[in-house]
Amino acid sequence: MNLYFHDVGLKGATADFPKTVFGEVSIDDIAERLPPHLKDEVLTTLTKEFPSGFCNAWGVPSGAKSVIRNLECNDVMLLIKTTGGDGEMPALCHVKGFWREELPVLSSFLWGSNHFPYVFFFKTKEIDLHGLNLSRMLTTYLSLDLVETYIELRKIDYLSLMV
Repeated sequence: MNLYFHDVGLKGATADFPKTVFGEVSIDDIAERLPPHLKDEVLTTLTKEFPSGFCNAWGVPSGAKSVIRNLECNDVMLLIKTTGGDGEMPALCHVKGFWREELPVLSSFLWGSNHFPYVFFFKTKEIDLHGLNLSRMLTTYLSLDLVETYIELRKIDYLSLMV
């Protein structure tokens, strides 16, 4: 398990977080927009991971291929809305589905642009993590391995991450 940070930026987060990070997407709608050779595998995986038939999704641009190529299921992604001021990280994403293939049709459906074709799937855990909290958390937990860090992140999250 690895922990990733994705600095989305205020403009992108404001426009797109409500669509797929804090808004759910139908697995059937996802499946309709997949290449035929992936459809059955993705549908089977997402249906197993999200029995309600809905999940959250986020996409990464093609230019980030070298970074995202290491992303695996069970990794954790913290989405950063802004690094300005105290910073704001409102979403923790425990990745349950990711295929290392560009999905431009799905990207266009989800965000109105094919510029985010590396799409991963998760159930959003809303958090209230700001820059000051993050620096304290990293100072406290940096020496632990990533599995312990994730467990501690969840413990901190349940305490509302208020410092």
